[in-house]
Amino acid sequence: MTLKDLVPPLALCRKIPKGKFEDSALVWSRRTSRFAPHEWVIPRGYAAEVSDIAPAPTLAEMIAAIPYTCMDNYLTTKGIFTITSMHNGKNYGAWDHNPATAALKLWLELEAKNE
Repeated sequence: MTLKDLVPPLALCRKIPKGKFEDSALVWSRRTSRFAPHEWVIPRGYAAEVSDIAPAPTLAEMIAAIPYTCMDNYLTTKGIFTITSMHNGKNYGAWDHNPATAALKLWLELEAKNE
């Protein structure tokens, strides 16, 4: 298991609005070599010679950021993690094989409802 396995993919993390998850422990970073850019997950502030391109929140950070109660989460027999939350009497949910990805999908959906 690598740090990439603990966080949502870069494409989804890039959808996090600016200013959100600025205190997350991990970030997606990029280093450009002579061959091609390389993107990976590192601890925030770990290396000065790379550029941070997006926060990489963990499942625990996202669960803490979802402000609604009645959260339920479970793993199906096919390895799909589902997370749900109730807000204003409506159920919202997301799923993915990676629990952190499911949680970020739900957080993004709820964040859009608050705008």
